[in-house]
Amino acid sequence: MPTSTKDTRIVTEGPEKLLGIRNMSLGVPRTSGNDTWSFDPGDRRQQIGSIYHPDDSYTFLRTKANPDAVDELLRYVSTPKGSGLWETRPRQEEDEPTHCPGSVDGLNGLWFSPSLLDLYIDVLHYLAEARMGEDRHVSFPLIGRRGVHNLDRPRGYAHWPVVHVVRGKNEDKTFREEVADLNGDAAYGFATEREAPQNYQMKEVDLLRELQVPPLVVDEREWHVGSDELRDAVDFLVPFTLIHEYHGPVMEMD
Repeated sequence: MPTSTKDTRIVTEGPEKLLGIRNMSLGVPRTSGNDTWSFDPGDRRQQIGSIYHPDDSYTFLRTKANPDAVDELLRYVSTPKGSGLWETRPRQEEDEPTHCPGSVDGLNGLWFSPSLLDLYIDVLHYLAEARMGEDRHVSFPLIGRRGVHNLDRPRGYAHWPVVHVVRGKNEDKTFREEVADLNGDAAYGFATEREAPQNYQMKEVDLLRELQVPPLVVDEREWHVGSDELRDAVDFLVPFTLIHEYHGPVMEMD
């Protein structure tokens, strides 16, 4: 019997981007009445897809709070002086400071809060765009959250790794230089603008800059990957999610 040459592939796709819903024949239920159906590609697929280019290479790295910075900050306290200014001094044995993401009117204990980590990650994105160009760097926490408010993140959150994806040959070296330069003028200028006018995190930023203690460190482990391998990894390991939403009236049962 003759062999069929009919193409039985379900998925057809070009090599220029990550897999998308539009080029898959999935038989998605149609939206009708009060029911809406949709696909969520997921944050990781969207982030990596936003910088993906088939002719480039990629490096995955991880950063976290520098343990020396964490320890050093705990040795200081600060008092707000108004207009976003702070008076910082070494902590004394009799001090009873408050550690919070923002500030209190009294004595504030300096610490590497989750909000401070957020600030330094934002600074890294700013430096990456300035030095490497647009669409060259994305990041995401290695440990995601569900039902956890920003202000409810645990004190040790800054120790949890953040994953960074950098596009371009040798740009991982540029990224490492950016991490080492978080106390530099460009980084400080961005942090100052980002924190104004409350300047909640500037007491920590100012101290680490003054002491020249690097805020973040880069893990030794990293992953260098070509575009084809990265595309396969995402398309086979990062699933889509089918979402159903009902928008009709709600019937209450007695």
